[in-house]
Amino acid sequence: MNLNDKINEIENSLVDFYEDSLIDDLYSALRTKNYTKALKISNEFLENNPDMAYSYYQRGVCKYKLGFILAAAEDFTKCIDMKPNKNPEVYYLRGVCNSFIIDFERAAILNFKPAIDFLENFVKEKTNELLK
Repeated sequence: MNLNDKINEIENSLVDFYEDSLIDDLYSALRTKNYTKALKISNEFLENNPDMAYSYYQRGVCKYKLGFILAAAEDFTKCIDMKPNKNPEVYYLRGVCNSFIIDFERAAILNFKPAIDFLENFVKEKTNELLK
């Protein structure tokens, strides 16, 4: 291994350590319901990891808890766009946000129905796997 490879390895280790530390701090802030701190950490994490769908979900939760409903809905939408049909809770929370922004019936059609469908399909798949 040459010197440049070793330097890259050390830099990558430092980045991993920094990101792990941020994640620990984020979960600590969420556990203690310090959503302002959690939002700051989420923003910092997403600056360096814009492809992490789950981070948009976490940031959306922080924004929702702080009353930034439209911004929360946007983060939930970003998460769904990146990983559709992976987490019904994201659809549900986006629906809750949209029920404040648009009328409840439209929010239910756009958000709650996909969450219910996702759960229904998930249960069917798991049941079929168990029966095999």
